[in-house]
Amino acid sequence: MDEVVSHVEFRVAVEELGIGRLPTVEPVVDGVPFRELVASDLHAGLADPGVRWPARHFLGEPVLGAGGRTGILGCTCGDFGCGPLTAEVTVTDAKVTWSEFRGTPDDGDLGAVRFVFARRQYESALRATAL
Repeated sequence: MDEVVSHVEFRVAVEELGIGRLPTVEPVVDGVPFRELVASDLHAGLADPGVRWPARHFLGEPVLGAGGRTGILGCTCGDFGCGPLTAEVTVTDAKVTWSEFRGTPDDGDLGAVRFVFARRQYESALRATAL
């Protein structure tokens, strides 16, 4: 069976978080904001500017994460440690894969969820987040 390759964007927007209005980065997969894909009102984009290009955060070298896992979304309170959604990010020459998601119990079972992106398109999307 062929692998489905998704399209990704990384949107930079100002969000109202529990600690104030901050610029955040949120993945958008196949045109749908990632927090909608995981049906979560508990998550927001990542508010740390250290995740923006040229950082390699979304390329498997997390600035925000837990146990070597990459933070994909943070908590709406603005404190990353308060309930992030993390994933294993695997990077090869041709693709980037997100798998083995972990979040809060309210996120439900995301264990079987997996996204594959063409690395060239993925990195192009990351470059658009440059400060």
